[in-house]
Amino acid sequence: MLGGSIDVDSEVDVDVDDDGHPMGAYPIVTLSPSTFVCNLCGLSLDSSAELKAVGWEGPIPVEDVDPADFYDEPDYDY
Repeated sequence: MLGGSIDVDSEVDVDVDDDGHPMGAYPIVTLSPSTFVCNLCGLSLDSSAELKAVGWEGPIPVEDVDPADFYDEPDYDY
């Protein structure tokens, strides 16, 4: 299991809707790891320095994210 902090940026396509709001926005998520635990062998790396020592450093891109996990749904007034 890998733990750390996430950073969410957004990428927006150049299209806008009739109200001028960007269309096609999606999150770009990266994980900055700070801990690693293997439940199979018991290995535990408890800091960024330990991860760097084994060659595992830097942000990791997170693929196939669900945008609903990172954006609040707009309030619709009917």
